Parts: sequence; structure tokens; C-alpha cells
Amino acid sequence: MKTKIIFLVLLLLSACEKRPDFQQSIAKPDWFESASSIELNSPEDVSKLWQSEKRCCESKDILDQNNQKFYKSCYQAIVNHPQNDELVVKCLWLMDNAVNRDQRIHIQSYLLENYRFHKSRVNNCANCAPADVIVRVTMSLAREVRRDGDQAGAIELVESILKDRETETSLWIQTEVYKGLAEFYLADKVTETRGEFLTRAYKRLERAFGYDKTLERRFPAFEKVYFQVMARIEE
Repeated sequence: MKTKIIFLVLLLLSACEKRPDFQQSIAKPDWFESASSIELNSPEDVSKLWQSEKRCCESKDILDQNNQKFYKSCYQAIVNHPQNDELVVKCLWLMDNAVNRDQRIHIQSYLLENYRFHKSRVNNCANCAPADVIVRVTMSLAREVRRDGDQAGAIELVESILKDRETETSLWIQTEVYKGLAEFYLADKVTETRGEFLTRAYKRLERAFGYDKTLERRFPAFEKVYFQVMARIEE
């Protein structure tokens, strides 16, 4: 039920001119005051902190400490720099490692509700595109919506973001998201309309597969699920 409510809110697509206050929207976790932090004033600062400490392959205590430090540093940076969309979006995207599932869903929802059409800077990334972060967060949230039993809501989230931001999304991310969407279709129901939606993407990505190395493993995985969808339509 909770994710269904979130989904309905997201359909408003950040209609308000003024964004809701971050501190009122995102409560501080219980451990917030005891966590350490550093000052972040730019997206570059955010990336530097994220990359400077381990996020995996370490003891839980160390990972919790690192993630909580990142979360608190980002939380304070968002409060201090609310107009710096690049910093805010990067923080919201990465900071949810430190919190539980309900809080993570809340952060992702806040990000998509208020920054759905944000264009990330991609100057120093050869395989990145302006909408990559937003599309990836949408897919992550859709999986949570589906986990709560709302198949149709999960599908609508993904279809909607692809219709809005597909042309601004990296081919490799498109391929992963379309594979996920095809799996959603198989778990819900396969229709001709859904098949046509996938087929348009399949034909375009099939052409890109011939020259884009980022699709080397991803496209065959998508193709396999795509064929399963199409076979279901023909039954």
C-alpha cells in the first residue's frame, strides 16, 4: 500500500514550482547525531568522499561507519546548498546505502518527485548520459514497488520514465532497464501493446549492439527475455 501511494505521488511529476523542504521531507536516522561528517560544497566533493572510502568487501561495522559518514555529510550539504541540483541529485542517489528499506524508498521517491528531469553533467564520463541517474533510480524504486505486490505500478513507473528520458539515457542502461521491464511483463501479463513497446527498443538496441561494446553482454541478456515475451504473445 505504501509504495502504491508513493507511485501516485510520482505521477504528479514535480508539478510544484517550489520544492518541499528537504529537512521536513527526509527525517534524520536515529544514528545521525553520533555519525562523523565532513563539509561538502560541490558535486566533486561528493564524488571524492564516495570514492575515498570502502563501500563493499569490508566488515559491517566499517561499512556502516563509512556509509553513515557519507549520508550525514550529504544531508548537511543538501541543507547548505539546496539550489545546487547537481550536488543534491548526486547525494540523494548515493546516500541511501546507509538507511533501511523504507527510508531508501522515501529518499528515492523524493528524488524522482523533485528532480525527474534533472540532467547530470557527463563531461568526464565516456559512457554516461544526462538521464542515467534518474532512470537508474526509477528502476530501483520500481523493483521495490513490485516487491510490495504492485506489478502494474512498477511497470508504469518504468514505461513512463523511458518515454520521458530514453533519448537522454546511455544505451547500456537502456538495455538493462528494458530487460527489467520485460521481466516485469512476464510476471504480470504480456499484451500486444507491451510487446510493441519492447520491439521498438529491441530493434534500435540490436543495431547499436553491432558497434557499442557496453552492450556486449547486456544485449544478449535482454534479447533472451525479449524472445520469451514475444513467444508468450504468439501463444
